[in-house]
Formats: sequence, C-alpha cells, structure tokens
Amino acid sequence: MFDIKELAGVVDGAEVASFGADVAAVSAGRVETDTRKDLNGALFLALKGERFDGHDFVDAAAAGGAAAVCVSSEYAESRVPRFPVPALVVPDTLKALQSIAAWHRWRFPGLKVVGITGSSGKTSVKEMIRSILVEAFGSDAVLATEGNTNNHIGLPMNLLRAVPEHRVAVLELGTNHPGEIEVLAEIAAPDIAVATSIGNAHIEFFGDLDGVAREKGTIFKERSGPGGKVVAPIAILPAECPGRSILLEYVSGEALSFGFDDSATAKVDYESLDATTALLGLRVSAGEGARGEFDVKWGLGGRHQASNAAAAALVAARLGALDAVPAGLANCELPGMRMKVEEIDGVTWINDAYNANPDSVRAAVDRVAEIAESRDILVVLGDMFELGSESARLHEETLEFVARRLPDADFALVGGTMSAAAGRVSDMSGRFDAYAAAEELSERFRSDPPSSGGIVFLKGSRGMGLERCVPKNAGGPVDGN
Repeated sequence: MFDIKELAGVVDGAEVASFGADVAAVSAGRVETDTRKDLNGALFLALKGERFDGHDFVDAAAAGGAAAVCVSSEYAESRVPRFPVPALVVPDTLKALQSIAAWHRWRFPGLKVVGITGSSGKTSVKEMIRSILVEAFGSDAVLATEGNTNNHIGLPMNLLRAVPEHRVAVLELGTNHPGEIEVLAEIAAPDIAVATSIGNAHIEFFGDLDGVAREKGTIFKERSGPGGKVVAPIAILPAECPGRSILLEYVSGEALSFGFDDSATAKVDYESLDATTALLGLRVSAGEGARGEFDVKWGLGGRHQASNAAAAALVAARLGALDAVPAGLANCELPGMRMKVEEIDGVTWINDAYNANPDSVRAAVDRVAEIAESRDILVVLGDMFELGSESARLHEETLEFVARRLPDADFALVGGTMSAAAGRVSDMSGRFDAYAAAEELSERFRSDPPSSGGIVFLKGSRGMGLERCVPKNAGGPVDGN
C-alpha cells in the first residue's frame, strides 16, 4: 500500500491537496500512469510525454476510481483543479515516480535486486534468470521486467510492482544516451549487477566502444539506501569483451566472469545439435556453496545464447538457486522475434527481427551458419539505426562478414543504408536485391514465395519492421528488448 501522506515525505517539494478528505486515511494499492488500466484504488500519476500529457486524463482517473492523483505544481497552479480525490502535488511527476520507486525498493529487507544492462542480450539473460529462479522459488517469488519496459519510466513501474512475497526482482536497465544507466541504477540499487555485452549499439550517442563501456559500467557502482545502508553489487561481466578494463574500473564489490574462456567463473561449452536444439556444458565456480557442473539440452541455439546462459547461472549461484539451473534453462522461452524458428509451407523462417546492431547481426549469422547445411538461404537484412557517423562503415563491415560467413546465400536488403553499403562490398556483387521498405519485400514474397526446403533469415533494427515479411500464419503477437 502507498500512504499518500507518507509519499509527500518521499518526494522533494511535494504537498498534499486534500480537497476536504481525511488524508491520514488515504492510501493507494498501486501506482498507475495509464487510465486505460483498472484504476480502482490506485494512485494515478500524470506523466507528460512528447505526444501526450497525463494531466489531461486526471478527471477520468478520478472518475475511474483512483484513490488519489499525482500532478505537477505547474498544472495545479494553472488549472486550479478540484477533484473528488486528494492530489499529491510535486515539482516534476517523472522525478516523483522515480523517487517513489527508489523508496519502494527498500521497503522489503529480504528482496534481492538483479540489474541487467548490455548492448545486447538483456532480455535473453533476464528471461533465463527468471526461468531458473521460478524453478527454484516459485513464480510468486520472482518479479521481472515486463516486455521492453527498461527505461526511465518502465524500470520504476516494474519496481513498484514489488510486494512482500517477492524474493528477487530481475530488472533490465536500458540506455541510448549517456547518463541513463546511472539514473536507473540509482533507483534499482542492484545487489547483483550484470553487463551482458559491450558492442556497437547506440554508438551514435556514446562515441565509441569505450563510451559504451563507461555508460554500462555505472551499474557496478556502490549505492546508498536508507539508514546508512550501502550496496556494493556483485559484478557479473564477460570474461572477454571490448572495454572490459573500463567496466572493471566501476566495480565496487566482487567481480565474477562468464564466457568460453577457461578463466571464466562460469565457463560454458557449446555444441549445436540441430536447428532448434543445442547442448551446453556449464562449469560454475563462484565460491563455496556456489559450484557445480551441468549438461543442459535446450531449445535455444547460438554461442551468444550459451554465453548468456553462463551469466544467468552465475546469478543463480549467488542467489542459492544453482541446482535449478539445468531445469530453468531447459524450460526457458524467449519473447518473440529472437531467433524464432518456424516452418511455413516447407520454408524455415528464422525471425530475429526484434532489433539489430553489428554485433548482434554477427552472433545471429553464426547461428544460421550452424544450421544451414546445404540448404538455400535468403538473408533479409534491414538498416541498423543509431550508429552515427560510423553507420556507413559499420554497415559495410557487417555485410562483408555475413557474405563471407554465408558464401552461398542470397540477400534481400531493406533500407537505403544497408543497400548502399552492399554496393561497396565486392562479395555482394550479384547476390542481393534492394528494397526501400519491408512492405516491398513482403509483396514480392506474396507473388514469388521462397523455395520450399530453404531458409529465410530476418534481422534488422526495430523500426524496419521486418517481421511483416513473414507469412501471416507464422504465429501470434510479439513481445518486446
């Protein structure tokens, strides 16, 4: 429960407008920011965005049963509102949301928070950890980020769902501009912090890989809580990755590593069995009571996913759930458009179109090469966004890699940047068709479908919408890293 009077003491500069109500008796069961949801007994917090202003829906929230509303001082002064419910009036409603979430994080002394960041792999690692912990503790004990809600609004909202029954909160921390991980880590104050990878994602805003490492590394910093409590998170990072020395500069507690290197605290071996199955060999040595060796047969392929599994196993080891690793990994299912394999009319569609950067393209193509055998392959690649001044070079280098890794593949390139880069790559000569948008390629597939027995692999940035090229009978809705 959220006591409105208590919240006024949590948020700097907050005041309560009671409108005649007995504020001491006013509490809300949860915090909501969307009037389309059930608001009965909730605190409606009015956020202002680029395309909407939650203050426009305050009256609707009150009519919908909200116990109270949280509004900005500017709104309160300009509108002089009078509602049938009390209002928490604050200088900035977004900062109020974040302050309330940071305070709520410390309300449960037994709650362990796992924070996950990285250029790619955040959602995969989160889902692996969630699956292992549910196996160990039960679903009611595990809170995890929903969908792709890992930003300055989504993370607080996920954290505010914590209740006394939760033993662990597994939270993604996303960023595309410098300083954002610092803000999110201050709110979440993770007990265990994971950096999945350092790569060329959002490089337009971070400058180079060192800049990416500096941004991600802030998740490892020491955080302070109420009553002088200090959390120096256990840092979990790749045994080998760009910017690793920079990541280590931020570590305030113990550092553990994962990957294929023999020195890794969690070392993984990987063998691809077929298009939908792989075999993992995991050796975890994370301290007394946190050691084990496992063989895991699972439905997720690719060396990058095997590395992610090693990171998840380290988290489990430190939370006393090591024995649940084999079953948890074996039962793990990733959200849509992450190497989703489906056979439709004799064609194997590999849909990895949720998002893309140069590193994730290479990792996915390595997996496709494992299962290609002698089959016909059509690689559908879309533009990769937020690469800044390096965009042309990185597109060209990515295509050079893919063309070499899949020497017999044909290509359908969607977007001007990818298509232009192909014209500069000698190995691509005569191997590709260019399309301005996914709709054009989808139209081609309707009139000239891929050959039965072949493979179609799709990868591109989220805005390219390459999933629209997959036949409509390919399955249901897609979840969103």
